[in-house]
Amino acid sequence: MSHLSDHADAAIAALGHKASQAGTATTFVGWALSSQGTAIIGILIGITGLLVQWHYRRKQDRREQEEHDKRMALLE
Repeated sequence: MSHLSDHADAAIAALGHKASQAGTATTFVGWALSSQGTAIIGILIGITGLLVQWHYRRKQDRREQEEHDKRMALLE
């Protein structure tokens, strides 16, 4: 079950990264077209993508730290 969760978290983190890229691209297009609404939507999408990516990376870091701590405890 843990591996399934790891894969799901990695997929969601990748999705967050893609959302950040989409937000950046939308912001650029909005700026290029001088459409404030499009630019604001792009900024919001980019920020949302960054927050999703940050959340799942933090979750992954915690999981990896727990695994490391368990391995170190076994070595003692």
